[in-house]
Amino acid sequence: MTYAPGALDGLPAVIEFDAGSMVLTTFGRSNAGTVRGDLAVADRYLNLFFRI
Repeated sequence: MTYAPGALDGLPAVIEFDAGSMVLTTFGRSNAGTVRGDLAVADRYLNLFFRI
């Protein structure tokens, strides 16, 4: 994977977190964040990782 700043227009899904929600989701304490766009794409991406 690569990461770079850029426009969000035209992406199939965007996942937004505030800092606290990101930490809680990473450590498996909650399932937070806001998905904009295709929920199936976001779900597939989020399930690529094992939670700490």
